[in-house]
Amino acid sequence: MISPNWRNKISIKSEFKKKTSPELVSRLSKSLIIQLQDIHKAEFDNNLCPDDKYEVSYLLEDVINNFKFLDDLATGIIPRDEWKDYDFDGDFEILFNNYLDMIYDIGDMKVRTNKNTVEKFIWID
Repeated sequence: MISPNWRNKISIKSEFKKKTSPELVSRLSKSLIIQLQDIHKAEFDNNLCPDDKYEVSYLLEDVINNFKFLDDLATGIIPRDEWKDYDFDGDFEILFNNYLDMIYDIGDMKVRTNKNTVEKFIWID
């Protein structure tokens, strides 16, 4: 059975501003990290079939780590003189959008529960 329901929701669009700054990227990254970690924890203990549980766990961990890296760049934990070591040119907006696209890809996934119901994974608002 295919369900019209979304399993999870991320709220982020209301936090966007017209001008991108390292401070904004850090704030957005931290917000996404918290929300994605909450989804990861909830899904680990939830009713997904084992294959889908493994796949979404791996994908969520990957995107969480990407946003942690972006936050480290934006807050200066990774100093500007080391950016070249990470092949980062200073364009926070492009890197943020690339990582956000990963969330949209994960969100568009359809996952199967133990009861053989198919649900859409994450609604992004």
